[in-house]
Amino acid sequence: MGVQDRHVPVKRKDRIQEPWMTREIESLVKKKKDAYKRSRQLKTDEAFEEYRESRKDLKQGVRRAKRDHEMPLAVRIKENPKAFYTFIRNKRVARERVDPFKDKGGKLCVEPNDYHRLS
Repeated sequence: MGVQDRHVPVKRKDRIQEPWMTREIESLVKKKKDAYKRSRQLKTDEAFEEYRESRKDLKQGVRRAKRDHEMPLAVRIKENPKAFYTFIRNKRVARERVDPFKDKGGKLCVEPNDYHRLS
């Protein structure tokens, strides 16, 4: 065990758990990964077909799990709007800022006053 291992703290990155992710889905993911590894090692049609089946099962399972999670939220929107809008807010992906533009000469236009150089 080195000095670094003893004195440098290690922070583990927390996984973001999706609310629809169940143990069944996790087992399907593991099954698909194992089938993929087997398919790459054996390079046979049977192994690849097993991988395709497990991939299809996972996709169907994820769709079913998402639907089973979202439908009760939509049905009970009047009774529990906070849960519904929390779900919607988490689904949104928004960028906070716009990256700077480059004008014809290749210079960055950082200030809004410089945007007239773009045309």
